[in-house]
Amino acid sequence: PAGFLVTSNISETTLAPGATTSFTVKVDTSSPGPLSGPLKFENGDDDEDPFDINLKANVVSFIIIDNGDVGFVASDSFRDWQGGYQGDFRFADRGNGSETAAWNFTNLPNGKYQVWTTWKASKHRSSNAPYTISDDQGALPTVRLDQTRDPDDLTVDGVAWEELGIFDVTGGELHVVLSNDVDQRWVIADAVRIEKLSDSP
Repeated sequence: PAGFLVTSNISETTLAPGATTSFTVKVDTSSPGPLSGPLKFENGDDDEDPFDINLKANVVSFIIIDNGDVGFVASDSFRDWQGGYQGDFRFADRGNGSETAAWNFTNLPNGKYQVWTTWKASKHRSSNAPYTISDDQGALPTVRLDQTRDPDDLTVDGVAWEELGIFDVTGGELHVVLSNDVDQRWVIADAVRIEKLSDSP
């Protein structure tokens, strides 16, 4: 079916009872979204020729910027600490919002993107960490998240993420900025994950 590719064909086409053979199919598209369809096997059985195996897949196009990756920038007040995504994160003291950490995604294909972030929770974190999302046209919403609680909107490869929202990208860039305008002593800057949901109409 469209979006799938057989990379290694059946090694044996005639099998004794109890014998096995194998083949390999991979997803062969970069367009996000669900895929499905039958993989058909011609055979000598009049009742089951062709024999169908129904294939399903969901293609996810995502990018993660961690606090040490290219695309992440922060003011000097955001200091390094151990823990969190990939073993480290940045933290800053409560202030007036002048100290910031930013995750800058550039050269993005136009489309609709879902955005998440993660942090290492503690009772000493802020309960109203402000994440401001922007694109090439300027600021979009500011979302405040409670960093005293663990993220719980998405878990992938053992990492829990909290959703910031779904946004249209038309200028090839998306920015997430976290400031220290918070209610408790520490605000945590760790990683941001974006996933392309669809192309622009």
